Amino acid sequence: MTDPELHIYEFGDFRIEASKHLLLRMGKPVTLTPKVFDTLLYLVRRRGDLVEKDDLIRAIWPDTVVEEGTLRVHDEVLDLFIELEANEAQLDAPVIYASAREGVATLDMDRTPTDLAPLLAQVALAPMYMARAVLPLMREQRSGVILNMASDAAKVPTPGETIIGAAMAAIVMFSRTLALEAKRDGIRVNVLTPSLIAGTATAERVQKEGFSAKLFAKAASLAHLGVAEPDDLAALIVFLASPQARRITGQVISVNGGISAG
Repeated sequence: MTDPELHIYEFGDFRIEASKHLLLRMGKPVTLTPKVFDTLLYLVRRRGDLVEKDDLIRAIWPDTVVEEGTLRVHDEVLDLFIELEANEAQLDAPVIYASAREGVATLDMDRTPTDLAPLLAQVALAPMYMARAVLPLMREQRSGVILNMASDAAKVPTPGETIIGAAMAAIVMFSRTLALEAKRDGIRVNVLTPSLIAGTATAERVQKEGFSAKLFAKAASLAHLGVAEPDDLAALIVFLASPQARRITGQVISVNGGISAG
C-alpha cells in the first residue's frame, strides 16, 4: 500500500514514513543510518523498475565521487539491516576485513596519480561504512564487538606499501578513536593487523612475482615463530569476540610470527 499524499509506503511488516525519515517494523522504529534509509526509500519508490547503478549514485550521492567498492558495501549493509530487523536478531561481533583485492606491493613512484583515490577508498572506507552501519543496532542493544582487519603496513613502514599502509593506518586510527566513543554504550572495538597469512589467496598473490614477491619472501624469513596461518587469526578473533575479552578495547594486535614488533 502506498499513500502518495503522505509519502507512506508499506510492505510486509514494514512501513516507511518518508517525510519523517522513519522505517517501522510492526509499529516499532528501525534504526538506520541516513544514507541506508535514503537507499531503501529510493529503491521502494522505484519498485518494479530496473534501477541502474549510475541512477542510484546520482540520487543518493549527488555531489560525491563514489567508488564501486563503496556502493557494493552500501548495498550489503542495507541487506544486512533488513535481514537483521526482519528476524529480530542481535548483532554481536562482525569482523570487518579491509582488502586491497588485486593490489600488491608496488613502489609509489610506479603508481599513477589516478591509482591513489580508488585504492585509498577501496581499502579504508569499507570498514568505516560497515562500522557506522552496525553501530545504531549495537547502541540499541547496549552491547557489541567490532573487529576490524587491517595489516602490519599500518604500523611498520614498508617499501611498496606507501598507499596501502596509509589506508590501513586510517583504519587503525578510526578503530581506536571509535573504541573511545563507543565504550559508553558497551561496545568494544579492536583491530587485527596480520602480515603474511600462509595458505590464503592474498599470500599466493603477493608472493607470485616481482618486487612484491621479494618483499614478502624477506618478511617470511623473519617469521622465526612460523608464518601465521588462518587458524592463528581465527583463534584470536574468537577470543576478542568472547566475554573473556570484555575489558579489551581500542587495541591493535598483530599475528605475524615475529616478522615485526610494535
